[in-house]
Amino acid sequence: MAETVNDVLDLVRDVTQDRGVSDTVLLSFINSFYQNKFWVDLNMSSITEMWNFQTLANTGEYSVPQAYRLIKNSIIEINGCPFNLYRDEVEFDSIYNEGYIIGESVGTGDAVEQTFTGTLTQYPVLPKSMIATDNVETFKDIDGDGILTGSLGGSGTIVYATGVYSITFNTIPVLDSAIVSTYARYVAGSPEAALFYNNIIKFRPIPDGTYDINIEVAKRPTLLAVDGAIPDTLWGDAIAYGTSIDRYNRRGDFDNASRVQMIYLEHLATISGKGYKVTSKLQRIQPRW
Repeated sequence: MAETVNDVLDLVRDVTQDRGVSDTVLLSFINSFYQNKFWVDLNMSSITEMWNFQTLANTGEYSVPQAYRLIKNSIIEINGCPFNLYRDEVEFDSIYNEGYIIGESVGTGDAVEQTFTGTLTQYPVLPKSMIATDNVETFKDIDGDGILTGSLGGSGTIVYATGVYSITFNTIPVLDSAIVSTYARYVAGSPEAALFYNNIIKFRPIPDGTYDINIEVAKRPTLLAVDGAIPDTLWGDAIAYGTSIDRYNRRGDFDNASRVQMIYLEHLATISGKGYKVTSKLQRIQPRW
């Protein structure tokens, strides 16, 4: 019986013959199964709580804590009122699309100046949206912190609230070269909707102040760690066999996945006999996470 995380690692290797996979990589597969599929099969995903946080003025994106997973029919409130939550990024962006200013001049090369400064004509500017180029070197803000990084080693800054920029090229732009920028201006206001994607909550319009947000979430189980314990020793074999099903499915080996699934069901039944209710309909399908 697999009673520790190390035991689970060994059992997964025995079942799948993943001998060349490191503990770190294999544990990531185990935790993916454990935090998602296994938790659902134990009917534990229905354990929910309210995640409360406050927005900041002119900040439109907020990271969802790793411990949380938004459930399918999420309840979201802003200042106590029901709120629209989207999960389709394409649909959300088609409704709340950004207004981009394309090809605005931020300077002209004279074969002498290497640094160009000024103020964009429209602001505040949406973080990460500014791109500047002389068609040789291109500047972007990768992290949304106002630091512009040139593709050839140049550097720069953009103050999103005021539109003030400074760009220093790695190589002096040639005479009469056009230096242009593309960026999006936004108008802050009371948020009308939010999008959940890539473990991020994005509000539109971007909040103009502090708003109290409540979202119903399912709490993920704590990640398993090498040399660590399993919350219940009866879970070890089920986690190992469930992970093995995922590994076989990812390889396209559905026959072995089906074979191991029968063993997984037996271990779930054992856990169920201890008081857990198994509700998922297990079929030979490819993983959904």
